[in-house]
Amino acid sequence: MRSNELGAYAAAVVTLSLWASSFVGIRVALETWTPGGLALLRYVVAAGSLLCLLPFLDLGDRMKPNRADVLMFSAFALLGVVGYHVGLNIGEQTVTAATASFLVAQIPLVTLVLNAALFGERLTPVRATGLVVGLSGTGMILVGEAEGLSIDFGVLWIVMAIVSESLYFIYQKRALSRFTPFGLNFYTTLFAVVFMAPFLLDLTVAGAVVDAAAIGVVVYLGIFPAAVAYLLWSYAINALGASRTAATLYALPLVTIAMGFVLIGELPTTLAMLGGGIALSGAYLCSREPRT
Repeated sequence: MRSNELGAYAAAVVTLSLWASSFVGIRVALETWTPGGLALLRYVVAAGSLLCLLPFLDLGDRMKPNRADVLMFSAFALLGVVGYHVGLNIGEQTVTAATASFLVAQIPLVTLVLNAALFGERLTPVRATGLVVGLSGTGMILVGEAEGLSIDFGVLWIVMAIVSESLYFIYQKRALSRFTPFGLNFYTTLFAVVFMAPFLLDLTVAGAVVDAAAIGVVVYLGIFPAAVAYLLWSYAINALGASRTAATLYALPLVTIAMGFVLIGELPTTLAMLGGGIALSGAYLCSREPRT
């Protein structure tokens, strides 16, 4: 393994740890903040963090995006931040942190399908099997979180969120030929804050008390799982590619389960856990490189 690949995998591991903590943090934060309000505040903090780094890091060959770049960053902001984070936050109102992470670990599967549909990436028999297995596990999660023969619509919100995020991962790879990972995330974050500004009208849950703990969770989520993690993730994608990098997400639920249990005493239902394990198996099969 080349040194740049080793560094990229290390960046992916740190990112996964930060994202695992974010699932738990979101569950805590939603006791105070609305889903849209939380997403907005989180990315206001992230934007501030990136602005502090601006003098020390390179944005890329061109400091100012042109008109076409404005459209591109608008799409990135809507897909990778607004679509994903608002959808995830709505979903986590009813879905446990661990189950949310099981679903997000299906991003390799969704990325594979979208790459095949949009760019003709080869879908081998092993990967096709992984697709079926992953979908079966996701279906079990859908029923398991509802604790009966019904549907938890929070799961559907998270599924829509991961489709949005997968599209972001695929298309940002093409933008990294001109912008550095920092530049890409800097502009995407700024555009996302603008798009989410209307959430200022509805920041907090009715009757919630905004105390130091509630603010502290938002600050943590904005600096580490948002600003730092996305910067590292873009670096990993640039070195490894979208499919290989996204495949590392199958380890995410294991860390999230431990954090959720230790920090907030939360575990998913037995059926959701079983479905999550099956879904992870599907994600692993989808991550297998085709033999040539």
